Amino acid sequence: MYKFTHGEIEVFRFPLLPFYKNFVFYLYFVDGLLIDTGPRLRKSILAHEFKALPIKKVALTHHHDDHMGMAGWLWRNKKASIYSHQKTVPHIKKQKHLPWIYRVGRKLAGQFDQVSYPKKLKTDHYEFIPVHTPGHTDDHVVLYEPNEKWLFTGDLYITSHPKVAHKSESIIQYIDSLEKIMKLDFETIFCAHEGVVTDGREKIEEKIVYLKRMQKYVSEMHEEGFTDDEIVKIVFPRRVALESLTFGAFSRKNFIRACYQEETM
Repeated sequence: MYKFTHGEIEVFRFPLLPFYKNFVFYLYFVDGLLIDTGPRLRKSILAHEFKALPIKKVALTHHHDDHMGMAGWLWRNKKASIYSHQKTVPHIKKQKHLPWIYRVGRKLAGQFDQVSYPKKLKTDHYEFIPVHTPGHTDDHVVLYEPNEKWLFTGDLYITSHPKVAHKSESIIQYIDSLEKIMKLDFETIFCAHEGVVTDGREKIEEKIVYLKRMQKYVSEMHEEGFTDDEIVKIVFPRRVALESLTFGAFSRKNFIRACYQEETM
């Protein structure tokens, strides 16, 4: 666990999997609010840190276990209010489309009481506006603090040039969500896997350009009759580390399909 501060924000960085140090996760805590929870798989290190924090509220960006796996523990042990998008609830109950990596250690449905996001999630000194941003999942939310120009992006950013995707993703919705947040007056983005990105606007713009180009290119090949496997060999001939790590749950083929899939599943 590596800890540092960015202004008033406490940042926690740790390997998502104990046996793979390069796949990391970032948690953010500010003014009593914890943004996402980390996975239950890392309960031993997270519970120790959470016990020392004055956590009053928890904001979930979406239903994947690395983002909400410790929500039940926080609800029971810290009496924290757990906020999420209303579309998160059926995912919690059904655990639909979860890659194996998100199911490890997951408790059954009903582990905590969930509260749907209000228009503004207020702490003592800040106001966070939840913005629905489907694409990665249908319940994905980013949190925007307009006075500080902060944007907590969950899994909306991660990288400007993704090569893999989960089968539930839609690049078309991803682009729409990225263009939606570009209308906000933000500077720094706080990403769950990339960390603090001070040139956030530039990176989001870069991702929009890349995804539009890839979506057009792949869709044209798909319409011409190329198979998904053929397109993968043309566009992404080299295997990606995350593809092996997740046993194909995140894959190049899923990214290709996401380019012509119109809605998240």
